[in-house]
Amino acid sequence: MADTLHAALVKARGDEKSQTDIAAVCNVTQAAVSSWETDDDRLRVLPRAERLDKIAEAYGIAPRRLRALWHRAAAGRSSRAA
Repeated sequence: MADTLHAALVKARGDEKSQTDIAAVCNVTQAAVSSWETDDDRLRVLPRAERLDKIAEAYGIAPRRLRALWHRAAAGRSSRAA
């Protein structure tokens, strides 16, 4: 099981869906999806909280699990910034 948000998103998308497919469902650009999935901490962007349910649907991830990963990622960012 992927233990980071970006790794979970990449794993869930797999080879079945493209970033463009995910972007269409979430009503964002492919570049936004790429920024959620990147391995590069300097480029990675957390999706907005209000999009999480739609993102969970698009990736086929349980919303509760996605929110937990999102909160962990957000907490990690704030602790690095402090």
